Amino acid sequence: GRHVRPARRVVPCSGGVVKSRAARCAPRGAVVDAHGPIGDALDPSQPMNVSLVTRGQFGFEEVVRHIARSLGGAHLSLWAWLDEPRELDGLIAAYRLGELLSGRLVVESKKPSTYEWLEAFGPGSVLVAKSHSKIARMWNGSRRVLVRGSCCITGFPLIEQLDVTEGGAEFALVEEVEASFPALD
Repeated sequence: GRHVRPARRVVPCSGGVVKSRAARCAPRGAVVDAHGPIGDALDPSQPMNVSLVTRGQFGFEEVVRHIARSLGGAHLSLWAWLDEPRELDGLIAAYRLGELLSGRLVVESKKPSTYEWLEAFGPGSVLVAKSHSKIARMWNGSRRVLVRGSCCITGFPLIEQLDVTEGGAEFALVEEVEASFPALD
């Protein structure tokens, strides 16, 4: 028979290895070695406190859309390093489909995709900051989720890492720092 690699491995903070298909977030968090799609690695129906290592099989866009759909729609603030002209198209489509309720983008400089974002999300939706951070802050009426990591927007076949936390002080810290950034003219 053919050996099938598990979709993910969960390593609780206590040190033991637990194989599982659905994220079970321990109070101190879980570490996930993700080999499959984001849906196998992260279960947003549970409070999230997870660190993921991926093989580049998904990017920030897929993570954001997965969480937004699971929350029944969410506001998004995305800090990104943009390389490709069309890499925000999927997130703009998510807004038009109602997965995202609003969108704010934090970038280092103007790129063609920032104008597309401004057109979709309106004036004041693009902020400027000297940053290499990749952060997604997502919220709705009842939940606040923060995603931080090395992933590109659209994914890239490299080993990447993500930390997903819910309701912590880090969400407020990122929100406070973001409030100091100027809007793109």
